[in-house]
Amino acid sequence: MVKIARVKTLLPTLLIGYTLPTSLAFLPFLPHRTRQLASAISIIHPVVLSVTSYLLSKLVLDTTTHDRIHNPKADLPYLQANYIFAGALSGLVWIFTMITEPRQITHILFTNGNIDMEVFYMSIAGIVWVLLSIHDLKQGGCVMQSWWVILTAMTGGLICGGPGTVLAGAWAFREKALARPLTKKSGIANGPI
Repeated sequence: MVKIARVKTLLPTLLIGYTLPTSLAFLPFLPHRTRQLASAISIIHPVVLSVTSYLLSKLVLDTTTHDRIHNPKADLPYLQANYIFAGALSGLVWIFTMITEPRQITHILFTNGNIDMEVFYMSIAGIVWVLLSIHDLKQGGCVMQSWWVILTAMTGGLICGGPGTVLAGAWAFREKALARPLTKKSGIANGPI
């Protein structure tokens, strides 16, 4: 379980500390000085996110101490809402990019006819993380789906919603699988996920 106050304020923290300055840095109709300031803030987003998260979490009642014992799944609805929002937003950006500029993917993946290694490595790292995470869940008995079903879902997600949607979906899937109770006898999670 994570701190409830931090989970409740995660979405506003991301919007204020990352999405807003990053978006403002690329809006061409804003004055150059405003875009430069937004760009500078977006570069130090880890610091901005930490400070914003701390400040916003002080505005919300933190029930973590009580919930650890009496309601250990209290953070799950907030986490799932954040994953759904992030996955949907990423998917919408992916779809918009595909519709408005279908060649954009080749421009992202290839620079001057050569594969862009930074994008390639980031994509591979994300896919490997998802596969390793699901492998661990399968080993622990938390996931019963076959690898065929999992790989088909990942491929469909990559095509329809892009890599960000797959990663957000994988996190949501992982949290839901880990939140299920285990049977005392076998240590296997109860019910299908």
